[in-house]
Amino acid sequence: MATSIRKNARAAMAYAKQTVLPDQPRRPTSTQDYGDQDTVGLHMKRNTFDIGDVAADDVFGLYLGKHHDGYVIMVTDIWSKPNGAEVFETIEEMKEEWQLD
Repeated sequence: MATSIRKNARAAMAYAKQTVLPDQPRRPTSTQDYGDQDTVGLHMKRNTFDIGDVAADDVFGLYLGKHHDGYVIMVTDIWSKPNGAEVFETIEEMKEEWQLD
């Protein structure tokens, strides 16, 4: 099971302000084809979320890339309002929990 550090919405916004978006995001080839600088800013969803499920406030997110303390997903509600951030030590741990939406 992946381990992450959960941070609040204020921390999520701080990460977002430090994030450098790519000039030209690349088109992923699968739901797990992310983790590099060219996929920063793409929309994410938890691996456990299925179409038809009721969307909780922590099933969507934005990939914010690698920061000083790990790989960051800004957790959002269905309307993309930041609710917090999850920080993972490795890409593999992050991909256990999240996929491209």
